[in-house]
Amino acid sequence: MRGSVAESTPGMDPQPIWESYAPAQAADPGAVDAVLAVLVGDWIHQSLRPAPPNLPTLRAHQAVKGAATLRWLRSRLA
Repeated sequence: MRGSVAESTPGMDPQPIWESYAPAQAADPGAVDAVLAVLVGDWIHQSLRPAPPNLPTLRAHQAVKGAATLRWLRSRLA
């Protein structure tokens, strides 16, 4: 994972958005954790693939999203 990109990118914290969403209060915490784990795995896996020629920044974007979601998941599991 490209930690330096992910750590230096502001505004990539999905947790406050989720917590402000009213239906999130009723969500099963285990199900939320499971979905976050799937998203982390997919974004990190995809970020390691070669970039498509017409989207040179796609993989960095996926790395940032994966790192942000991983931080959130870790905080939920702590």
